Amino acid sequence: MPENKSLFTTVARGIARMLLLPMLLWFRMPLRDFSRFTAPSQLLSFIPGVTGVLLRRLWYEQTLVRCGEHLTVDWLAVFRTRLTEVGDNCTFGVGTWIGRARIGDDVLTGNHVTLLSGGRQHAFEDITQPMRLQHANIRQIEIGSDVWIGSHAVILNDVSSGTVIGAGSIVTKTFAANAVIVGNPARILRIRGALVSEK
Repeated sequence: MPENKSLFTTVARGIARMLLLPMLLWFRMPLRDFSRFTAPSQLLSFIPGVTGVLLRRLWYEQTLVRCGEHLTVDWLAVFRTRLTEVGDNCTFGVGTWIGRARIGDDVLTGNHVTLLSGGRQHAFEDITQPMRLQHANIRQIEIGSDVWIGSHAVILNDVSSGTVIGAGSIVTKTFAANAVIVGNPARILRIRGALVSEK
């Protein structure tokens, strides 16, 4: 049985690679990143089910700066920039949007999570010019390993390893490792393992 499963996986990946070949050739074109990476990523996000997960996995393995093993990118989830780095065994839920980030191993998100490229992407202090023309400060946020991010959370800053982020939370600053954080703005609810160590 394991041999059959391995053969099936190899065949499925081979077929998926052939289907992706036009997009991978497009990715090699001397175009702006939005055209050659983000737009194809958005297109692939519409494919549902196991087929979509496999196609997105292979696409990101070939296009991201770093992509670990066993990546799962669910329906409508998109990486915004190819400069993002992802570790092993990461799962991104339905409708998740990932900006520029360095993501560790074993990171799990709920649905509709947003990882922004820092909290100061748009300036607005100069009232003499439109906000769209003001300097953007984009940076790569760091998401540690073994992190669980609840549904509809918005991440604007680094997240330490072992962190649990409650659904709907807005993370504006970095907390110590193994914290459970919740709220808008997020604050520490408790530290993981503290109750276990007290027993």
